[in-house]
Amino acid sequence: MPKIPKNTPLLKSVEVPKTESQSPLHTLDSLVEKRTLDLSDRLEGFGPLSVLNGLTKISQLVTPRAGTRRSRPYAPSRSAPEETTEDLLYNRIRHQSDSPFLTMSYTAVPNRYGVPLPLDNASRIKALEQILVDHPTLSIHDHDKDFATLAHHIILNPAISGKEQAELIHYLAEKGVDFSTRSEQQFSPLDLAINLDEIEPQAIEALLSHGAQMDLPTRYRIIGHLTGLSGTIVLETEAGKGELQLTEMAPKDAEFSLDPAFRTALRTAGEVAPDNIRGLLEAIEERWNNTRDSRPLINNIEVPHDPKETPRASLEVLITGWQVPQGHAVSFACNREEDGVYLYACNTGVSSNHKRSIVRYRVTDEAKASEFFRNCQKDRDNTRLFFTEKPKNFGFQRCSQDKQIPLSLDKSFQKRENCPITSRKACLLAMLWSEGQRQNIPQKTIENSYKQITSLLRQYGAELALSENNPQLMGRTMVKLLTKLDRPDLKETCYRLAVAIIEHHETTKGHPLHAPLEAMPAWESNEYLTTLQTALSLSGEDLNTIFERHGKTLSEHAEDRGNPEAAAILKRLSKPTKRFSRYLQLDFWKTFLDN
Repeated sequence: MPKIPKNTPLLKSVEVPKTESQSPLHTLDSLVEKRTLDLSDRLEGFGPLSVLNGLTKISQLVTPRAGTRRSRPYAPSRSAPEETTEDLLYNRIRHQSDSPFLTMSYTAVPNRYGVPLPLDNASRIKALEQILVDHPTLSIHDHDKDFATLAHHIILNPAISGKEQAELIHYLAEKGVDFSTRSEQQFSPLDLAINLDEIEPQAIEALLSHGAQMDLPTRYRIIGHLTGLSGTIVLETEAGKGELQLTEMAPKDAEFSLDPAFRTALRTAGEVAPDNIRGLLEAIEERWNNTRDSRPLINNIEVPHDPKETPRASLEVLITGWQVPQGHAVSFACNREEDGVYLYACNTGVSSNHKRSIVRYRVTDEAKASEFFRNCQKDRDNTRLFFTEKPKNFGFQRCSQDKQIPLSLDKSFQKRENCPITSRKACLLAMLWSEGQRQNIPQKTIENSYKQITSLLRQYGAELALSENNPQLMGRTMVKLLTKLDRPDLKETCYRLAVAIIEHHETTKGHPLHAPLEAMPAWESNEYLTTLQTALSLSGEDLNTIFERHGKTLSEHAEDRGNPEAAAILKRLSKPTKRFSRYLQLDFWKTFLDN
């Protein structure tokens, strides 16, 4: 997706005619000139909008009226009351064919003295509603000649703040506006909002809350990250068929897809968590916002907590990475513990600790540490220096092995694939362990909470896979969940994926299913296993040809991870039975339902 250059304004500046000043004080000339200069400063860069990648100009902001007499003091006329901003806007655009869109693309309107007046949401909405009343053939659902909707115009107008954009989006949603409409260049409002150089998180969250979806390749990558998929998958779009790499994800896409999933999982886990860890989960959820901003972490390093205050979590999270020479996502968790400030480097690719996903450091020089992260905020490629140079040069002293997170808890590895989700999971575990140690929370409780949160993330990914109704995607998602079948919720999720794959196959063969899905059979039963076997075969997945790290089979991998239930199921699924063969020869699913 192309980006808008940071130094290229979307809009031209508002130009107000200037004349020689004639009276320094208390004249219309001085008052107007002062107001004009103030507003010109505020509206610098505002004017007609242009859309990404060649989308034509949406509107033209008229030049304020010139020729006002400026030498005499201002005296309001009783016969000509001041017009409101909505009236000024309405009167200026009401006869134009694209008037509904101009209500959202104008940055300001000039009053009778040529002073540009900013527009608020109330003025825009009133002018829009009046235009729609005057012209019954127009609709709030229309698009302009470039297929840009009102939502496109709202997102592309930098004169509208993020908060105001969110309010206008909520207004359009109440009117039933569909936010999936794409412009001539195939950009939805959400695509534009995420890929602008200066993004407005509130506007993006408003669009997402009203059902706006990212493009299909991004949605597939989100599913791949949440469920742990790797490699490629066949993707069919209007442009044709091709292979999509699932392990890639842009930082902004991750921020507005993976981070909301983490917050939801933390909130859900906190609702059922034991009392001794519920507060910690709430604290992590609170801090899991704007995770690409290093300022909270820097403040945590620099500002000591008042010992008189009630002890509370001082956790901060930073999700970052670098693009050169090869893109990689990492994260840092920072906590002010009992004996100092500690930094947890997550998925940074430390070669001497390839079996760890987290390395613990003590902050020994707060000034150097803060300066390091300030430089990283200016240029994220500087983050790589933490890996290529010695961390102690930046004020970090690596802790001894006995002070690291126990390997019995940190079971992951440094990963380049799916690094956006891997770094986030490692950061979550680091925050749980760091603050859990300070609050004397048992390690088993920490481990159980971590498992519950990551299971919720996988479930969320599986739900997204079900919504796409792609049998290949659902089959690969089911395979990734099989190694986690020691977790009760994932047993049911696997079964739902299997049923969806079979239903998709039967429907495409002209045999739609009419019987509703009954309760899931016992996971140890032949019915459960046969359903999974059938779905794996229909989606082209052969467990005997799938290997995890170091060439181990899925069942061996499950055993190594301490999941004996999952290992037992995987062994049985890897050996097709005669009953399974009959399922593939007969109208098996209808027979299964009938019996």
